[in-house]
Amino acid sequence: MAVVTGTDASQSLTGTDLADTISALAGDDTLLGLLGADSLVAGLGDDLVYGGSDNDTMLGGEGDDILHGGSGDDRLDGGAGDDFLYAGSGNDTLSGGLGADAFFGGSGVDLVSYATATTGVTLDLTDPSLSTGDALGDRFDAIERFALGAFADVFRGAGFAETVDGAGGRDQLFGGAGNDSLSGGAGNDLLIGGAGADTLVGGGGIDRVSYAQSASPILLFTSAPLASTGDALGDRFSGIEDFLLTAGNDTLFGGFAPIRVFGGEGRDQITSGAGDDLLQGDGGIDSLFGGDGNDTLIGGAGHDSLTGGAGNDRLESTNEAGGSPALLSGESTLYGGLGHDTLLGGNVADLLDGADGNDALFGNDGRDRLTGGAGVDRLFGGAGNDTLIGGAGGDTINGGAGNDTLSFEEALVFNASTGVHTGEALGDVISDIEVLLFNMGGTYVGGATSRIIDFINEGYFINGSGAETVIGSTLTTADYTGGGAVTLEGGDGVLDGSGAAAGDRLFDIAVVNLSAFADRIVANSDPTLSGITGGSGADTISVSDMSISIAAGQGADLVIATVFDAVIQLDDGNDNATVSFMGGSAIVYGGAGDDTIHQNTGLDFGQIFGGTGADNISADVLDFGCELYGGDNDDIISIDTSGSTGIGMGGGYGGSGDDFMTGLGLHITMYGEAGSDDLHLTGSGMIDGGDGHDTLTYTASANFPGIASIADTFGTIDAGTGDDTVISSGINMSILLGDGNDSLDHTVLVTGFTSESIFGGGGNDVIQISASFVENLLGSTTPLRINAGTGNDTITGVVYEVVETLEVVVEHFVFNADWGSDRISNFDDGHDLLVFSGTAGSGLGAFGDLVVSSHAEGTLVSFNEIASILLVGLDVADFDAGDILFQN
Repeated sequence: MAVVTGTDASQSLTGTDLADTISALAGDDTLLGLLGADSLVAGLGDDLVYGGSDNDTMLGGEGDDILHGGSGDDRLDGGAGDDFLYAGSGNDTLSGGLGADAFFGGSGVDLVSYATATTGVTLDLTDPSLSTGDALGDRFDAIERFALGAFADVFRGAGFAETVDGAGGRDQLFGGAGNDSLSGGAGNDLLIGGAGADTLVGGGGIDRVSYAQSASPILLFTSAPLASTGDALGDRFSGIEDFLLTAGNDTLFGGFAPIRVFGGEGRDQITSGAGDDLLQGDGGIDSLFGGDGNDTLIGGAGHDSLTGGAGNDRLESTNEAGGSPALLSGESTLYGGLGHDTLLGGNVADLLDGADGNDALFGNDGRDRLTGGAGVDRLFGGAGNDTLIGGAGGDTINGGAGNDTLSFEEALVFNASTGVHTGEALGDVISDIEVLLFNMGGTYVGGATSRIIDFINEGYFINGSGAETVIGSTLTTADYTGGGAVTLEGGDGVLDGSGAAAGDRLFDIAVVNLSAFADRIVANSDPTLSGITGGSGADTISVSDMSISIAAGQGADLVIATVFDAVIQLDDGNDNATVSFMGGSAIVYGGAGDDTIHQNTGLDFGQIFGGTGADNISADVLDFGCELYGGDNDDIISIDTSGSTGIGMGGGYGGSGDDFMTGLGLHITMYGEAGSDDLHLTGSGMIDGGDGHDTLTYTASANFPGIASIADTFGTIDAGTGDDTVISSGINMSILLGDGNDSLDHTVLVTGFTSESIFGGGGNDVIQISASFVENLLGSTTPLRINAGTGNDTITGVVYEVVETLEVVVEHFVFNADWGSDRISNFDDGHDLLVFSGTAGSGLGAFGDLVVSSHAEGTLVSFNEIASILLVGLDVADFDAGDILFQN
């Protein structure tokens, strides 16, 4: 081993075969190391240095030096000046120092190092003119590895398989094309592998791998290089904290290590792994999934979807949109998943869902939707008209500024008065909420706060002291039973309240329950209101143009109703009801009080039941008909069809009391039923007295629309059981006195065609027949057929008369086999007939079977000394077989 030291002159210094140390001073020297691991120091001047074989160390010093490493793993340092460094064979390390140096790699894996640089360098292999610092002007050939300095360096590869070590400093390493290996070293470095299967190592600090310069989107698996696509295909990572994706629609799947991912401008899908990750979508409509770990997800601009996954995550939408906060251009979806998460909305309409865990959700600006999910959550809507859903657990919910909605997804009871709720609202603390939305129905008990209550399905509203707006449905009830007297007025589905309901507005409510005081409700053309229930006060209930069920409740109520399909129950109290049946089927029940019920100009069929009180029931029938039932007690029933131009029909049923009933018009039927009733009918129709001692008055009349003359009227009277009094005047009459000792005073209205039939029935009846002659007689009359029935009857017929040459009121007195001792006055010989019907079986079939004898008052016609007929005022000589007709 030799130590050789030159002079200041230009010399040629040669070593031995051993490890020599050769030092030149000034001058343009030539140093030859030959064999051995030599140390060659050229000094000043433009020197030429040959390392020879073995692992040599060469220092060019100042000047434009040329260094040849030769064989072996050599270290070449050009020093100051524009040097040429030739690595030779072996794995050499080359350092140019200051100056525009040229590096030639040789056959080994060679390294160019800038570790001695005193400032940061920019090394650009694609365009050397862009290099700076110690790399300014440097050129390279066959160099595989580069080592940068301790400062903020920049490296740009030339498209080959380069290996770069950033060392210290905040470096930026651009691999370019090729399978590069980039190592950031100490400091917060930026690594851009570019195309090719790159190995990217972060080193110390927070290092970032960026694909922002990639022309196409990528699929990146941080733990599965061969599954990646695009510029990420084959890329491997170690010690990398940050990933920056392309401007396209990228997809990233993280591994076990914690990472931070920034999505760029595209529609990215980012899924982290098990670490505590940060995922930021940036621009575009991104989908971020945190996976395991305590992750932070930031949506950025665009309609992003953020899912925290397991762990205590923080989700944040940082979107901003100009103009109205209702703009949806940047809407994001944040889903917390498992764990205790924090979700932060942006300045537009975001969707936040905490899912499981005790989460904190902040909507911030915009029309946000916040869902706490399971757990004890905190929801803060912030500015904007937000929708908040607490979910299961005792949540703290604050709407913030704007008109905010608290939405319930299950049926529950929300008690604003006590603050004690059920279901998903159990334990919730509510503030700054303007709207409660019951999606699956429920019950709301009002308090002092004024809110909007919206029932999507079945709902039950109980008013409080606040002014509530209730939006209902066909299954919603508004209940005022617990408060003071209320007034509700409106129409077309809207009711405005006053009194105890002051400030309330009811929209599309199905049922209203009134208070125990004197309430008032007026509803017109309400398509949803189907039921009203009164309390114990004297209520006023007025409805029009609708179908409804009304239960007036106790108290003396007033009901005014113009209805289609309806059921009206007046219940207890002396109620007053005026109803108009406009179509469909309607029923009114009077209840227990002494009620006054009037059907006003009904257009369709209806029924009125008086109930158990002494009721006053009346009906004006226009079209179709109405049935009135008095029920128990002594009722007054009035039916008026006189204004009907159609087929208006009225039916009255007295019930069990002593009823008073009147009818005016056509197509009227009246049933006294039980009790001693007083029935009056003027027009055309039927009277049935029923049980009891009834008084029946029938007067035929043609003074009504749709009838030409009195001849078009028809009347039927059935006195029923009991000792009845019948007073009738009509034509085309059928009168049945029935059982009992009845009295009939009947006036035949003679028009030229008279069809009358009178049957006395059982009992000792008194029948008085008279005639009233009407002008314009047409045709001949038919006999007036009178059957006294069983019992000892007294009949006073009509005196035979000829009017304008026309025989009128010819009477047939009809007797069956069981007649008694009867008395007939005004029997006209030659015109009237005694008609025996069905008597052949009892032995009466011919004139000779009768015994005709003179009587002090006339002629006595007898049979079997049991049945007899006294013809008052008729001489026996005038009676013969021509006065008898047998119908057997």
